[in-house]
Amino acid sequence: MDQLSCPEVLRAWNVCHGAFYRVSEEDLAWNLAEQKLVRYWREDLAGVPALLAEATPEGARRGVLEKGIWVSLYGDVRGRELVFARAAEELALTLGKTRLAVGSDEFHFLPGIPLEEEQLANAFRACGFNAADCADYVGSVESEGCTAYIREAAREALKRGWNLHGLRSEGDRADLSAFLLREFPGRWSREWELWQERNDSARGFWNLLRDEHGKVLGFSRLAVRGRYPESSLGWTPGALRLPLGAMRARENTDSCLGPIGISKNERGRGAGKILLGLSLHEFSLQGAKLTCIDWTSAYNYYSPLGFEIVRRYLTLWKGL
Repeated sequence: MDQLSCPEVLRAWNVCHGAFYRVSEEDLAWNLAEQKLVRYWREDLAGVPALLAEATPEGARRGVLEKGIWVSLYGDVRGRELVFARAAEELALTLGKTRLAVGSDEFHFLPGIPLEEEQLANAFRACGFNAADCADYVGSVESEGCTAYIREAAREALKRGWNLHGLRSEGDRADLSAFLLREFPGRWSREWELWQERNDSARGFWNLLRDEHGKVLGFSRLAVRGRYPESSLGWTPGALRLPLGAMRARENTDSCLGPIGISKNERGRGAGKILLGLSLHEFSLQGAKLTCIDWTSAYNYYSPLGFEIVRRYLTLWKGL
């Protein structure tokens, strides 16, 4: 991997997209040096510097698509959108890949391209790519709407005898491993496995939702910026890589939620609302003020909170 050339792509991206979509040098360096599931490299696509990724042997062993290729970052594509899209597809075919994605999956520095890049999105669509949008929500856990949501969730949890708690023992960890393998195999299970192997992953904390008999019904991962010292080393959870609002400084009371999930058997029965409400209550106990729910398309699930959509992305992918 030509690591010396990758900062050029980083600078080109940040010049194009500004502070609100900015990728940090520390984040890039960590992924180049410490992240073992994919290999990143720099490539010119129609004269545009780009950062691409593919599965390593370890990544393929853990379930990452071996024949996939991801476009993670790129420079200024204005006026070259269509040739850029065609060049990316041609490179993927040359490398024998069967799937090309921009953003998507867990191998990206942002979930996709900023929604404002309409011309680039249209160019990929013209080449037969599928598209899906996702968003970052930001809101206050102290807002009237959020407080009411938490109260209602707490009442229903008490009625059912359910509780949410952080991982306290090896038994909790084993239960979460089994739950994720059963209910969410793939990315979230893979992320949890890697989390357990790293010493720099205590920056977030995982929780289990259990019923009155102790059965695991759901999980959530939470992170509060002030729970750990700022550092140029290690992994930073989700939206805490970015400011939570335009022209807003980072605060120790910033927090982010995700992933979060409920068991298949409990969906559509109010369990998801209990899980979300209790997780938000945990944020308030940790002193969080603003919370970001990043990279989600579950708009109906989160809209009752009254949070604002601050960033929107478009993920693009195609089978080759």
